[in-house]
Amino acid sequence: MNLQTDAMILENMETAVIMKNDNTTINKLETINRELETAKNEVPNVFHQKMLATQIAFNKMIIKRLQKGKY
Repeated sequence: MNLQTDAMILENMETAVIMKNDNTTINKLETINRELETAKNEVPNVFHQKMLATQIAFNKMIIKRLQKGKY
């Protein structure tokens, strides 16, 4: 786990509630999810893997809501 990944997770969580329904935001979240998936596969600590998996699921939920126009 590195500080860059931690910062990315926090930034993502803080901005989730003010996102607009646009492709740029959705693309950014999908890119972040790919990076988090890579990080999850690289960290040896199970706790960190679960934390990253939770963030990935959270991002997927936001993406679905954005696509439906819920934000």
